[in-house]
Amino acid sequence: MPRALPAQKQQPRRRRRFWEFLGVLCVAAAAAVFVLLMLLRADERFPWYTTARELLAQANNLVRALRPKPVFALAVLALYALGTFVPVFALSSLCLISAAVLPPPWALALNAAGVTLLCTLCYYRGKKRGGGRAWRFVLANRPLRSLLERDGAGNPWVLCVLRLTPVFPMGAVSRLYGAMEYRLGDFLWVTLAGLAPRMVAYIFIGSSVFDPLSPAFLTPLVLILLVSGCSLLFWDTLMSFASRRTARFGNQA
Repeated sequence: MPRALPAQKQQPRRRRRFWEFLGVLCVAAAAAVFVLLMLLRADERFPWYTTARELLAQANNLVRALRPKPVFALAVLALYALGTFVPVFALSSLCLISAAVLPPPWALALNAAGVTLLCTLCYYRGKKRGGGRAWRFVLANRPLRSLLERDGAGNPWVLCVLRLTPVFPMGAVSRLYGAMEYRLGDFLWVTLAGLAPRMVAYIFIGSSVFDPLSPAFLTPLVLILLVSGCSLLFWDTLMSFASRRTARFGNQA
């Protein structure tokens, strides 16, 4: 009979299987939403949806009429800053809410500023106080550490993948790269580049949230699920490659 793997070797495999499962689930959900979108384009809208859409349009007009907008923008930025210590709202929630109130370009600019504020504060917090539990987890995981550190300089490609994938918290990842003393300017532009597809999709969904069966709502949803699923599968591949590489060099040593 084959020997049982030690618990330390089984845990990374279980985590990779979990990422793989989530990735396949996201891709399957994207396919399901795409099929729904095609069905809605082929057939007439559901009769009951006409009445519901009129009610939603009235609610949309009430939300768009909210005043004053500067106070709302400051409140969103305050929530991003608060997320440095207590993650009250996720990026998706803030993007959806702001896009429901503000025009899409203003909502995108507001959330880009909020993300920059949050990640900068978390970066400096990690630089001064360490990466917290996430950093301790990295130190205990040799394959993950080799991927992130890249000879101590920090890996921008891994950072981009982490930003593309919604399951990794922005604050925790920012503290990690702050603890590694990765260059702040590079950290911010890679962060914004990695988050851009999700942010744009969230903004489009939020601007069409009062018409949830429209292509403007469902198409970005397909994009989010597809990018998230592919990112998770790519992350699983990276972790598998790092594990094999670590094992090979460990055996040579």
